[in-house]
This record gives sequence, structure tokens and C-alpha cells, in this order.
Amino acid sequence: MSARILIVHASTGNGHISAAVAVDESLRKRGAVSKVVDGLQFAPPAFRTWYGGGYEATVRNRPDAWGWLYRISDNPGFAFSVQTWSDNHFLKQLDDQVSEFRPDVVLCTHSLPQPRLARLREKFGFKMAVVVTDLYPHKMWLRGNPDWFYVMQDWSRDELERRAPGAAEKTTITGIPVHEVFASLPPMVEVRERLRLDLDRPVALLTAGGIGAGDFPGAVTELAKIPGLQLVVVCGRNDRAYTAMENRKSSGAFSTNAHEIRILKRVPVEEMAAYMAAADVLVGKPGGLTVSEAMAVGVPFVVHQPFLIPGQEEDNAKFLTERELGIQTATNADLAQVGELLADPLRLNRMRVASKAAGKPLASANIANHVLSLITQ
Repeated sequence: MSARILIVHASTGNGHISAAVAVDESLRKRGAVSKVVDGLQFAPPAFRTWYGGGYEATVRNRPDAWGWLYRISDNPGFAFSVQTWSDNHFLKQLDDQVSEFRPDVVLCTHSLPQPRLARLREKFGFKMAVVVTDLYPHKMWLRGNPDWFYVMQDWSRDELERRAPGAAEKTTITGIPVHEVFASLPPMVEVRERLRLDLDRPVALLTAGGIGAGDFPGAVTELAKIPGLQLVVVCGRNDRAYTAMENRKSSGAFSTNAHEIRILKRVPVEEMAAYMAAADVLVGKPGGLTVSEAMAVGVPFVVHQPFLIPGQEEDNAKFLTERELGIQTATNADLAQVGELLADPLRLNRMRVASKAAGKPLASANIANHVLSLITQ
């Protein structure tokens, strides 16, 4: 009988979903019966609106408030207890899904379902595994005493052990799962030819995530001042930003020295991987999945602080800069540093080599293999 794996994410940002889909594809290639579900679909409408929409609205409009909430809930106390009670109480409909699917393993790419799954595990006997989709393992990831953890780096494993002694023995350093296309990309020259990008001019890829925090058009304006730059802007599901920048571009509002500005909307993962492989630098917010994708192809990361989500992404940014996998800019005016970096090929190449060395493009395959091994342990 084929192994049955239920993968549960939460639709709060794209990273948790993309990680779930990547592992799902790897499991299916190995003959498993795998199913991906959104944990929020099992919650009442009011909870879904508060949890998903409230998160995005807070990050977009009051990032300082989100950072405060992230920090106070990272320790035992009122905020942690209330969130854990809520996640357990409002996900009761998840019981029917587990009862119907009868998984051997439930794999979480978001911490939301863990309190409810801890109770269901006693009844149905499955194993619970967790993909920590950020460098730092927030206390929410520890709920329910998971049977196994998959983490981004050795630092993440060591931090898990510090917070929960014994956790290192049930932790595998895999990286955050990315689509397997990131493991088989052709050389930069070939990718640029395919994407119709000039081989002799630098390429910067700008992405701010779907939530749309920060002054995205302002960042484009600054980057467009870099002489000869080929600038590829991916707006994702931020339709408002896409429309605004298309209008600015067509009206000539961007005062530009750039060779080309290419504004894109939603991009399939295969195309996004190609643009990353073609880029000299990636400018954006250091979400866990984006960082893993960048390292998988070895593109230096320019962390643009106005896009950054306080809390989970601050440690990701620190990791990138301390290991010299990229740089950090504090304001739109500071994006002039991108031009300085592009003008220093030796430094740029050191970052590229270091990023590639830290990357784990086979994370989804390795997680899939280990998840299947959990069933027989």
C-alpha cells in the first residue's frame, strides 16, 4: 500500500504554500499518495479573515506592531497561550479531513495546525513532521512535540536544541523546500538567451512579495537610475503595484538610465527560477522560501529593509549579511549600493560562490525521502 502524506500549510503569504507544493511534487514522484490542504479552510470564516487577512493588513500597514506580536508570542505567556488555544479550538474541522484521509504522516509547512494535530495524533496514530520555513525556529513551531523537524541551516538546528533539549536528535538540515527545477537550471548565458536578456549588461531582479509592504514603485525609480541596468520587476499577486508601475512606465514617469525595465505580474515557478538564475542580484524581502531559492541558484541577495517583515525576516537578513551572501539597504536612496556592487565583479562573484555553497536545491527531494522513511521507523 502506498504511503499517505497529508501536507498542511496556511495561506498567509506565498512561502508556506510553495514549500508544501514542492514537497508534494517530490512525494508524488516517489509513488506516495500526497495531498496538500490549507489549514485555514478548516476554520470558521471569521477566524480565517482575522488570521490571514489580519496578518497581511498588519504587515502592510503596521509592521512594527507585527514585530512586537511576533516577539511576545515567542515565549510562554498570555499571547502564546491565547494563540495556541485559538489554533486548536478553531481548527476542529481538520478532524474530519484526517479521519477521511488516514495519513501515515502529516507534514506542516506552517505552525497553525500543530496544536490540533497533536490531539489527533493520539487518536489516529500518524507521525507529525514540521518544515520550519524560516531560519529562526519561533516557539510556535515547537507546539505539539513534532516527531521530526526539517530546518534551513545548522544554526536553526542548534537553536532548536537550545529551546527544546533533545530536538537536535530529531532534526534534519535540509534547507527549505524549493521546486526541483532549481536543481537543474542551465548556465546563466543560456538562461539569459532564453529570456531575451542582453548578455553584456547587468540584470537585477526586484521582488517584494505578494503582501506589498514598502514603497515598491519608489524602489523601481531608484534602481532605474543605474546606467545600463536590465531591471526585471516581479509583482506577484500584488495587482495594484503592477498596474501602478505599468502606468508609470508607459507615461515615462521613471527617470531612467536603465537599459530596460520589465514589469511582470504572476510568474510560474519555472520562469521565476530562470529569472533568478539570470540575475546578477536579487533585491527584495528575505522570506524563508525566497532566501532558499536565491541560495539554490547562487544569486547575491540585496535585502531591502522597507520590504522586510519584522520578526521572522530579521534573522534571515542577518544570516545573509553576516555570511556575506548579500547586502542590506535601509532606504530607497540606499539602493544606489546595488550599482556599486554591480561595479565590483570580484565582490559580486565571492557572494555568488558563497550563496551557491549555502544553497540546498534538493531540499524537497531530501524531505520527501526522509518523510517516507519515518513511516517505517
